[in-house]
Amino acid sequence: MATPGDPVLAVKLAALKKIFRPASPIDDRELFRGRTRELVKVIGAVQELGQHAVVYGERGIGKTSLAYMARDSFRQTSMGPSLAVRIPCSADDDFASVWRKLPPRLVSELDLLEPSYAEELSSTVDRSKSVIDANEITPDVIARALHLISSRVPLLIVLDEFDRIGDLGSPTLFADLIKTLSDDLIPCTLVIVGVADDVDGLISGHRSVERALRQIAMPRMSPGELREIIVGGFAALHERAGVKITLAPQAESTIVQLAQGFPNYAHLLAGSVGEIALVQGLENAGTDVLALALKHALEEAQQSIRTSYTEAVSSARTDAQFSTTLLACAMAKVDELGFFAPADVRDPLTEIVGKPRETQHFLHHLKKFSDEPSWILEVRGEGRKTRYRFRNPLMRPFVYMKGLKDGYLTVETGSIRPKSK
Repeated sequence: MATPGDPVLAVKLAALKKIFRPASPIDDRELFRGRTRELVKVIGAVQELGQHAVVYGERGIGKTSLAYMARDSFRQTSMGPSLAVRIPCSADDDFASVWRKLPPRLVSELDLLEPSYAEELSSTVDRSKSVIDANEITPDVIARALHLISSRVPLLIVLDEFDRIGDLGSPTLFADLIKTLSDDLIPCTLVIVGVADDVDGLISGHRSVERALRQIAMPRMSPGELREIIVGGFAALHERAGVKITLAPQAESTIVQLAQGFPNYAHLLAGSVGEIALVQGLENAGTDVLALALKHALEEAQQSIRTSYTEAVSSARTDAQFSTTLLACAMAKVDELGFFAPADVRDPLTEIVGKPRETQHFLHHLKKFSDEPSWILEVRGEGRKTRYRFRNPLMRPFVYMKGLKDGYLTVETGSIRPKSK
């Protein structure tokens, strides 16, 4: 076992944390795993004049990492110099404020080019900034500014976290801009990235804008893609730091199941296993190491997730059993949008507690979860048509992890299931 303060251990841990990164997107092509189809679609949109892309899906499934890979591919495939800018959006933004962020980010990109290219393009960037600064910011003005730049150099702009824009009128203005860029064949590509169930949740306005938008839905990762993250990550650790760690097949399968299709949980759990293995000097990590890693991962999960969970299951009554009901919600069968009916909770809850449970036994729990201060579940419909889903989809794998740690779940023949009562 390594001793605290060991400089060799510190180097190995630093290498591990650069590979398994649950809290930040992947911007290293060698570490990017899965998402081949989605990346091909984005690159296809970037390479086709008049075509733009909108990437949408649940929170935490790797949309921003995909955007970084699209930006990297754009730079590599461009003939000569190019400019690829990522603009993060926020709740305080509107159409105008988003585009005011463009000039300084273009200047930052110029700094990465050869000095001769940067000097040649700096005057063009200055002219585009003058257009933005001197006029009311409308779709036509932004199209003009983008045309100035893209007529000189290939230009890609990624609008990330687009769903966070607070101004309700902005999506229509962005739709107008996309239509103008497409109709006028302006050689600039926009990639819009955000949380939504469908494209209408991000972009509204011209129906005709659909022909200019390549719609790319980001589903949850497949088990194979999650395994790529785990196995490929430890292979990269061996290659980059000379550290070999092999996961037992059951430990690997358990991580895949716990991640529930979310890459950041695969990074979190695999990274926690790797950290414990490094500290203990282990080359092989089995389920015993995973059990320790699970506790560490729960502590390292997003603060907002941990807080919401605690608020949801807390009660003055010791027999309230909110935690088991929430676990049953996580195990319930869902539709394509992640919604489940109260009846879908009945069977998993019966398995968890070891005795029959009907809807009337837990319906008040669902109401608590979907009301303040919890707000952990989102509700649609009324009466018999009432459906629920986790407001933050990242809560569901967290609840699974908590259920396994607390002994409500067990791993049998490579599958996670309720522990027999």
